[in-house]
Amino acid sequence: MAWNHTGIDYLTFFSQLDGALAPQAYFEIGTSTGSSVLCFSCDALCVDPIMQVERNVIRQRKRLFFLQMKSDEFFRQHTIRQFLPNGPDIAFLDGMHRFEYLLRDFINTERECHPRSLILLHDCLPNNERMAERAPRLDADEAAGTRFSWTGDVWRMLPILKKYRPELHIVPLDCPPTGLVACMNLDPSSRVLDRNYFDIVAEFLRIDLRDYGLDRLWEEFRPLSSLEILQPPHVSGAMFTVF
Repeated sequence: MAWNHTGIDYLTFFSQLDGALAPQAYFEIGTSTGSSVLCFSCDALCVDPIMQVERNVIRQRKRLFFLQMKSDEFFRQHTIRQFLPNGPDIAFLDGMHRFEYLLRDFINTERECHPRSLILLHDCLPNNERMAERAPRLDADEAAGTRFSWTGDVWRMLPILKKYRPELHIVPLDCPPTGLVACMNLDPSSRVLDRNYFDIVAEFLRIDLRDYGLDRLWEEFRPLSSLEILQPPHVSGAMFTVF
């Protein structure tokens, strides 16, 4: 079966989410050209080892911070609350496309969230097995629409969170090109992932997407409509009650 995301592009979704929820503080890992932070109008903190921002992304913000470093280095030297004192209302994690990196970023980010924060994960619902490999690989026979896409193996975050953090509210969304996952009901005091980090990595490195099954992944974490989720009662109700 072919799996494709047919909803709102994730950047358009971000812009509409900003308007619907009016967050006061935004944090992201993986800024690159700045297209994601540009979607939000509030104070923001951005972390990326290679910034490529060539346009004005300040908008009307009072504060905007860029730290050009790897996320592990950032969390060793700083805290999010040094820059955003109340913690992030929304966090977007789009760093290195290997699950052990994203797992660390999630652990370190959740620790500085408040209970109503929203963490967004990118690239966790790949369209095929090739793009979910741990290293990028070009398949000349693949359709042009996905040929250059690489999600890495961050898909593993979905079964990890399902197994180790079942209390989280996980909402997969159909945002092209490779899905978006909203994580809510966060617990900044939880140390389950932190304490079990090395065991989790060892466990899930043994599970390849070919073995787990792409169909199974999509069926277990079937994405909701990104268009419908922004409409009442979802955006103002239990689905996205984050502030």
